[in-house]
Amino acid sequence: LNVFPNPAHEQVKISFSLETATLVSIAIYDVLGQLVFEKSKEIYNIGDNTIVINTKEFKSGFYLLKINDSNN
Repeated sequence: LNVFPNPAHEQVKISFSLETATLVSIAIYDVLGQLVFEKSKEIYNIGDNTIVINTKEFKSGFYLLKINDSNN
């Protein structure tokens, strides 16, 4: 898993590798636990994958990234 750039200003790229094609869900939470972004249950292919998220509307601060796949 790679998240770049950190800190992010306008966008963040999340790169990850999968051993099998699977459903992946991505959620980003602020430090208060409020969900600020969600991309749920999309199929991603075997190998390297990259997701670009627009963060222009995110307030400055710390965020938590949660990634789940259907193999969990």
